[in-house]
Amino acid sequence: MKTKRTTTIVITIVILLIGFVISVITNLFFGIAVVLAFLLQGLRRIENDPPHKGIVTILGKRQYKERNGEKITVYTNEGWQFFPFCPFVTSPIHIDVSRKNFQIEVITRTPDRALVKIMVDVTVRPWAERLIEYLDSGEFEGVKSQFSGEISERIRGWVEGEEEGPKNWPELYQARLEAISILIRRIAGKKKMDKLAEIPDEVQEIPTSILLKFYSKERPVGKKWPNEEFSENEKAWADEDWEKVREVIDNLNDAKKKEVKEAVKKRRRVINDLRSGDTKIELDDLGVILERLNVSNIEVLGRTAEAADQEAKEQEELKAEALEVGHLLTQIKRLKETGYSPEQALEILQTERGKVNKSIDEKKLNISPESRQLFEKLGKETLDMIFNKKGGK
Repeated sequence: MKTKRTTTIVITIVILLIGFVISVITNLFFGIAVVLAFLLQGLRRIENDPPHKGIVTILGKRQYKERNGEKITVYTNEGWQFFPFCPFVTSPIHIDVSRKNFQIEVITRTPDRALVKIMVDVTVRPWAERLIEYLDSGEFEGVKSQFSGEISERIRGWVEGEEEGPKNWPELYQARLEAISILIRRIAGKKKMDKLAEIPDEVQEIPTSILLKFYSKERPVGKKWPNEEFSENEKAWADEDWEKVREVIDNLNDAKKKEVKEAVKKRRRVINDLRSGDTKIELDDLGVILERLNVSNIEVLGRTAEAADQEAKEQEELKAEALEVGHLLTQIKRLKETGYSPEQALEILQTERGKVNKSIDEKKLNISPESRQLFEKLGKETLDMIFNKKGGK
């Protein structure tokens, strides 16, 4: 900015002096017109919706400036800016610097041959001080393409590999934090990640994902955490109360142990902040600032998905049946307490639940008049006999 501003001031002073000399030698109004024409031809507007910045060029060459040994792009901010003798001497290259969101879809297979789809959400913003690198990268479409290639390659290597990553698709569902960790390291590079949250050299032999899991809880020696599950690759480190991890950490002094713990805690915070968009990682070679990176969805595809859905449905049905049976046993117990036998109690409850159907079947018969008279006569005689017999007693 300083280089561009100095050049503009020098050129403007020279033009004003020339205009003053012309006005003195010839005509005052002619000199003023020359100066105004010069000022107007150099005015250019840098858009602000969406936000833009302008890379300054002199004689068609994009301008850098030195700062702490680094080359920084010379640029102008949004609004009206002055470019002397535009576009022949100086001119701007308009760059959209608004935030860009995009998704990357990766389809691959886990070691158990399950087909899976992984969705990665990315948010980037062009970095004003590296706009030339951003331009050289192909602007947004070029950056998106490079992100897609890097993320797809790293995800496939991690998911399909035997030495790292999940062994099957259920483990993949539990490994989002590890996935984000390996993606950040791939995109930002070890040097950049160490600058954000450096893990001490003394524990570099332990994978970062293992350290993140080990320090996710307070782990006194001998403390067993219930319902804690580990992937196949994690078990080698987590077995026997994290024996393999403790062998490395126990050899450190107290100060170094504290340093390791704080470094892992900081690394976790960086990953979580990047998931939510609360941190920024500057990517010099692409000319962008990475503001958000998150594994938003992991989905099993094909026959494996159908089998998983069926298994989940069966598990839900088993839970519902177990709950129903427990409720039924409670009701049978209550009915037994009122005097019913177990069989009677079960029959009552099954009838109420619709498991047993009981009904009254009413039938209508057509009887001839002669038969009806006979039945009526027999019925009357029968009743007389019954009552006479009772009366005789």
